[in-house]
Amino acid sequence: MRNKFFLSIIVIVFFASCKKSFLDKVPPSSLTSEIFFKTASDFNLATIGIYDVLQGRSYSESSWALMEMSTDNTYTNAPAGAFGEIWYQVEEFRVLQDNAHLNNQWQFSYRAIGRANTVINRIANVQFAQTLKDQYEGEALFLRASMYFNLVRLFGDVPIVLEEQSVLNSFRISRQPVADVYRQIISDLTAADIKLPLAYTGNDIGRATRGAAKAMLGKVYLTQKNYTEAAAKLREVIALGRYNLLPNIVDVFRASNANHAESIFEIQFKAGQGADREGSNFVEGMAPATQRINAMYVLGTPTTGQGNGVVTRELFDAFSPTDTRRNATIGRIGSGPSEVFFQRKYATPTAIFLDAEDNFTVLRYSDVLLMLAEALNEQTFGSVDAFRAINDVRRRAGLTDLNSGTTPTQQVFRNALLNERRFEFAFENQRWFDLLRFDQAIPILTSKGLSIRAFNVLFPVPLRERLLAGLSQNSGY
Repeated sequence: MRNKFFLSIIVIVFFASCKKSFLDKVPPSSLTSEIFFKTASDFNLATIGIYDVLQGRSYSESSWALMEMSTDNTYTNAPAGAFGEIWYQVEEFRVLQDNAHLNNQWQFSYRAIGRANTVINRIANVQFAQTLKDQYEGEALFLRASMYFNLVRLFGDVPIVLEEQSVLNSFRISRQPVADVYRQIISDLTAADIKLPLAYTGNDIGRATRGAAKAMLGKVYLTQKNYTEAAAKLREVIALGRYNLLPNIVDVFRASNANHAESIFEIQFKAGQGADREGSNFVEGMAPATQRINAMYVLGTPTTGQGNGVVTRELFDAFSPTDTRRNATIGRIGSGPSEVFFQRKYATPTAIFLDAEDNFTVLRYSDVLLMLAEALNEQTFGSVDAFRAINDVRRRAGLTDLNSGTTPTQQVFRNALLNERRFEFAFENQRWFDLLRFDQAIPILTSKGLSIRAFNVLFPVPLRERLLAGLSQNSGY
C-alpha cells in the first residue's frame, strides 16, 4: 500500500510568516517561530515543511534543468520565447546570470536550509521524547546536507548558513570554499546517520532514514574521491539488509509501487489534492512539445507536452537492444523525420494538468551497488566485489556479466560503469554529476556536438544573489 506524508495548511501559513532564510526578505507577522515551537507536533510540522520545498515545481524544474537537461540525455523543443529561452540557455551552455533556473535552484535550496536550521537550532530547548527529537533533527540534518551537496556541485563555493538569519545578517553572507562546504555536509550526514530511524510505518513512510544518510554520505565520499570511506559507508547500507533490487525495472517506477524495497529516498508526490497541488509535473514538463500527452501516456491529459526533456535519439541508440531498461525508460512516437523519443519513468498523469502521482527518486539500491563498484575499482582493479556489484545491476537489465576478459583494465571498467549509470539512471538527475565525477563532462559532451567550455562545469551564481549580498561570480561568467 502506498503511504505518503503531506504538508498541512498550518505549515504553509507558519513558514510563510515566520523568520525566513536569508533569501526571503519578508518581515515576520504575529505568528513567529518563538511562539510556534512548543510541542513535538510543532516540530513535526516544521520538519515536514522542509520536505515541502522539494515538492515545489520551481525547485523540481530547476533541478531537472541543471542536472539533466545539461547532458546528452535530453534536449528541449519548447516553443521559442521567454519560457523556452531559459531551457535553451542550459542546453546550449550559454546560461545568463538572471536565468530563472539558477535563481530557483539557489533560492529554494536555501529556503529548505533555512527551515532545517530552524528545526536544528530550536529543538534542544523543547521537552518531548528523545526518539522524536533525534528523528526530526536527523531529518533536518539530512535535508540540509542534501541541499548543500547539490549546491556545491552546481556552483562551487557557496555560503554556509547554519543559523537562523535576520534580515540584516542576510546581507552579510559570503561564499565559502568547497572544502568547507563538504566538511559541513559530512558533519551533517554523520550526525543524521546516528539519529535517524531505520524505517517508518504508516503515513510516515517516505521520510529520510538511516539508510538514506549512509547512502548519501557514500556518494559524498565518492565525489571527493575518498574511495576507502565511500566503500565502507556503502557496505553499511548493504549490511542493513533492508534493500534489494526489484526483479523488474518497470516496477521501480510504477507510481502505485512507490517507496518499495529498492527505494532508499524519493521525493513524495500525491495527485488530486486540489488547491494544495501535491502532485508532480514531470510527465507534461518533459514530454515533447510537438506531441499530445494522451498519445504517449495512457491517462494523459489532451494537452501537448512542454518540451523540456525530450529524449535524444543518441541515448536510445546507445542502449543494447537486449537491455530491458531501454523500452522501460524510453518510448517513441511518430516515424521518419517526425519521430521523437520520450521518457517513461514518470508516466502516470491524471486528468489534471501538472498534477501526477509519480515520486522522484533520489537514492535507490542499484545506485549503492554501482557506487560500490566504482569505489572498489578506483582502489584496486579486479575486485571480485566490484564485478559482482555491477553485474547484479546488469543481470536485472537482461545483460551478460562483465569479467576480466571483457573488461581487462581499470579504465575499461571505469568506462563501463559510466555507461551503466547512464542507462540505469537516465532522467533521475544523475547524469551531470556522474560526468563531473568521472571527469568526462567536457570530452563526452563536446564529442556529441554540445558547446561546453571548461568554465561551464560550474553554473554562474544568480545575479539576484550577487546584487543582494555582493557575492562573487564564478570564472568565465
